Amino acid sequence: MGDLRSAWEDEAEPWIAWARTPGHDQWFWRWNWPAFAPLLGPPGARTLDLGCGEGRCGRLLAEQGHRVTGVDGSPTLVRHAREAGGYDEVLLADLGALPLADASFDRVCAFMSLHDVDDLDAALREVHRVLAPGGSLGVAIYHPDRSAAMGQGDPAKAHRWSMTAEHAGLTMTFHSMHRPLAMVEAALGEAGLALTELREPAPPEDLGPEPLFLHLVATR
Repeated sequence: MGDLRSAWEDEAEPWIAWARTPGHDQWFWRWNWPAFAPLLGPPGARTLDLGCGEGRCGRLLAEQGHRVTGVDGSPTLVRHAREAGGYDEVLLADLGALPLADASFDRVCAFMSLHDVDDLDAALREVHRVLAPGGSLGVAIYHPDRSAAMGQGDPAKAHRWSMTAEHAGLTMTFHSMHRPLAMVEAALGEAGLALTELREPAPPEDLGPEPLFLHLVATR
């Protein structure tokens, strides 16, 4: 099994179709993003879209007045994010080694990306480094209660999982890392980020009875 960065490069084209087909990803449009976006707060000087993928979050943030820089580890996704616009720039980089200056952002958006990095500790150290004092990090991840059941590992320990989903004629294999909430909280604290909010957004009745996502806010 290769690293997560390589796995997402392999799935880049299916993910672009999944994310950009109109009306397809109702979990994003009707549930996850509407509950998450207000946690980022108003636009500030600069916003970093960490693990930007094909760029839909950056485009939405730009529409709201954010000046957005994107970064992702997949060359294919970076190319598509650049072509679609909305960003000041989009960089190809490992999330644990960002080519960005210290204290250069006052917002970091990590929307459904931190469970897709192999080294969470390194990524959060970099978030702390590039955030200005008082800056905030908004995180959306798969709810650990759900991701615990998506692999064969011990729910109390980190483990890889993959899931192939089929919906409305499209197929996508998701590759991620389960981490228990206590591990995520500890990693934030060790990076110097203080957890200030934790929310479990309730789903629309037709999309499922239980929380699928977990939203966090941390400050530097």
